[in-house]
Amino acid sequence: MYTIGTLIGNARSPHTVELMDGITKEARRQGVNLQFYLGVHTSDYYNDAFAFEKDDNADLQCNVIYSYALLGHLDALIIAYGSLCIFLERPDLSRFLKDFEGIPTVLLEDRDSSGRCSSVITDNYGGMRAEVEHLIGVHGCRNFLYLAGPHDNTDADERLAAVRDTLAAHGLPFDDTRLEYGDYSVNVERQAEDLLRAHPDADALVCANDSMAATACEVAGKLGREVGKDLKIVGFDNNIKLAPFLNPPLTTVQQDATEMGAVAVRKAIALCRGEAPSVETDQAKLIIRDSCGCRMSAVRRKKIPTALQAEKVADIERKFEKYRKETWFMPLIGRSMIAQIGRSDEEFYRNAVEKLAVIQARSAYLYLLPKPVLNGSGTEWKCPRELLLTARIRDNISEVSLGDRRARLNMDADSVPEFRKDGCDSICAFPLFSGNRQFGVMYTEIDIDNFIPVYLACMQISSALDFREVNLRQEETARKLEKLNLELHQKNEILSVVSEYDPLTNCLNRRGLVGKFMAHAASHPGAGAVMYAADLDHLKEINDTFGHVEGDFAIISAARLLCAHFSKNALVGRTGGDEFLILSMDDGTDPEAEIREFRKEVDAFNDTTGKPYYVELSIGSCSFMCAPLMPFADLVRHADSILYEAKKGRRSHSLRNVDQ
Repeated sequence: MYTIGTLIGNARSPHTVELMDGITKEARRQGVNLQFYLGVHTSDYYNDAFAFEKDDNADLQCNVIYSYALLGHLDALIIAYGSLCIFLERPDLSRFLKDFEGIPTVLLEDRDSSGRCSSVITDNYGGMRAEVEHLIGVHGCRNFLYLAGPHDNTDADERLAAVRDTLAAHGLPFDDTRLEYGDYSVNVERQAEDLLRAHPDADALVCANDSMAATACEVAGKLGREVGKDLKIVGFDNNIKLAPFLNPPLTTVQQDATEMGAVAVRKAIALCRGEAPSVETDQAKLIIRDSCGCRMSAVRRKKIPTALQAEKVADIERKFEKYRKETWFMPLIGRSMIAQIGRSDEEFYRNAVEKLAVIQARSAYLYLLPKPVLNGSGTEWKCPRELLLTARIRDNISEVSLGDRRARLNMDADSVPEFRKDGCDSICAFPLFSGNRQFGVMYTEIDIDNFIPVYLACMQISSALDFREVNLRQEETARKLEKLNLELHQKNEILSVVSEYDPLTNCLNRRGLVGKFMAHAASHPGAGAVMYAADLDHLKEINDTFGHVEGDFAIISAARLLCAHFSKNALVGRTGGDEFLILSMDDGTDPEAEIREFRKEVDAFNDTTGKPYYVELSIGSCSFMCAPLMPFADLVRHADSILYEAKKGRRSHSLRNVDQ
């Protein structure tokens, strides 16, 4: 059984829907599988409806869906390039087809100059020429305006050429002031109004398709022009759901889009069987109705029976009720997914596919990129190397796979899409994106008439995926900030130690001692305190005689002796090379007694060191009362003067075994 992929753009267009209908019905008759890669473009609609500055970003993101056909393991492709190139950032057929080399391809409404592709085209030129000739020959029109299709579109180019050539052959005026371009949608109100205001005497407005003609009729009515009488308006396509029901009914050119879709499927199958590429042209036929000034026959004008009218009204009411329910349901999809963020990843993804089943998706397969990919204007999008099946629903049974358990879809021969394994005969693929961030693809098994609700649901799913991604990034940022804060705290602790402590002795340095003492004095006004000033005796002699390593030993030992004796209720700081200050809270002890006790501890230390020198300190003290903004420098000077007196009683040198 063959699998045929169809790339089609502007999927909200009635003509496109007819093409898809023909492709689907013929595929079922022929027993082949289908994969639709749908472009649903919105930029022009939003610009027209809300007068926004045109933003092509949404169309750019929609267009990535075409590249995913390379992961579909297709036997053939049908490409409605005419509907794609309107929205492609750089329309170039040969370049576009290059990505699909090796896949037998049928072009709808376009020709391949290389001869490698089959083509199904409409006689655009002949059909449009017949329509213009009718206006000239039957209705005597001489003052023409033309609302053309988009630039670089084969159908549009051929129809415009027919208008130019026919008017030129009759010697009738036609220049750029009589021409405006649209996009084949109904969003051409501005173009139609510009033409009619610039040429109020025009007697014919030819439109490149029926959708644009419908808008032109509305605009003409607003400007006081009676369509079919003083202004003839005609279209192209014979959209049977639109043209006969306009007021007045629209004269147009018939191209059988349903049959063209069927022919495309047959040609794709022929290519799969090894037959040579071929071209088939659909003959266009002029369909005359009231909008050109003619009158429909009495048979066609007879009233629709009341029973049929009632049936039609009931059908419209059913469709409206379905639309109303779906509209109310759509926001629930995103809400139900977002509610699971941070709670259950499994339920988050399960909600995505289960909600699609509620809106008549027979099955759904959520394939995600390993991680979101940015797609920006001016960059060339390439088909991703791999997609991961994260969730699916089939026969109302849903499954979610996370982590390494996910089935992989890539271009390897044994990497078959799960929906093919499950026997889905017709799948529609929708891109999942938000802003310029691409998440993956939702493959759904749906009826053609239901693709717009599913597309809207996929936009809700995309928003939920984006919200989850933002939440994950915020959590990651929070974790990084927490780590940075911890590192900063640790570094601040290190800096605090470095800035407040002496690295040799681990005592406070002058800065640390002053800062801590001033804070204590400010918070304990009136409390008694004692300052001790100490100086290591004969440090220079020790350094000069025994080296700086021994000098450092003497300094470190002095600091340890001071801390061991005073640090219980005191701050001990090294304020110079051999100088120390001790700030002690007054606990009623006699400072002189403290000094005598300390000297005993120093003597005991020297008795056990085995060093050829003494480690001794001269020490003095002064008492004071704590107060805010203490004159610390004055206290130090006073303590130093006492220390000076204390030094007079020290040894004359530090060496042992030398007469004193």
